[in-house]
Amino acid sequence: MSVIWQKKLKHKHYEVRTAGASVRLYTDGVFHTQWNPNAPLSGSLWDLFTLPAFLQSDTPKSAAILGVGGGAVIKQLEHFFALQEIIGVDLDRVHLNIAQRFFQVNTAKTQLIHSSAERWLEEHQHKKETFDYLLEDLFIAEASTSATKPEPRRALAADKNWMSALGGMLTSTGMLVMNMESTAQARGAVKALPLSGRAAFGSVFVFQKSMYDNAILVLYKKVLPPGAGKKSILKKLSGLQYSPSSIRKIMDFKIRRLF
Repeated sequence: MSVIWQKKLKHKHYEVRTAGASVRLYTDGVFHTQWNPNAPLSGSLWDLFTLPAFLQSDTPKSAAILGVGGGAVIKQLEHFFALQEIIGVDLDRVHLNIAQRFFQVNTAKTQLIHSSAERWLEEHQHKKETFDYLLEDLFIAEASTSATKPEPRRALAADKNWMSALGGMLTSTGMLVMNMESTAQARGAVKALPLSGRAAFGSVFVFQKSMYDNAILVLYKKVLPPGAGKKSILKKLSGLQYSPSSIRKIMDFKIRRLF
């Protein structure tokens, strides 16, 4: 893997690396994003941000991404769904530039916004625009006493106010996807929902991969049928002519239904 671009600012160091058609973003040594147009789903953790959208019959038409990174999730959503609008929000202006320049996140239907997620959410609530798909992937690199490289940690607590604000940005058939550090943290976020907010969601799942501690919390507005699960996702991918060999690469994930 070769470094094709790097930049060092006062407090951060960015690198873009390539290997064949694959592009990767590293910030302060932390692996942020990977995208390969020849393998939209590659078996990485980021697949679990997109796969939940196959679990319900309503395909997303609009999406908001809080925490763009290099934009791999945007590229996946564009590949699999006929999205009419995509908004990507990131506090790091360099990440947005990298997403446009190296990850080709630059279509007319995609708008990248330099802002904190909290500020954008507060401003956007007044517009009363809602989304079919909302991803919250807000992590920072935090110094660790037991590791030489910084450890990624959630940037915001998934407390009552934050969970309510995110839930209020969804359409009646929308879904909220959140990257959590652990299953315990994901369950804590569900418990943080006020009773009215908890009642607003019909189904809640946790997606995980064996090589990662992260738990991807997915809250659906609709009640999904009892049979909704891993097999139904793989069946849909097969129906999209996603090759058997490609499906085998991504099969190392599990789904747990919370309700």
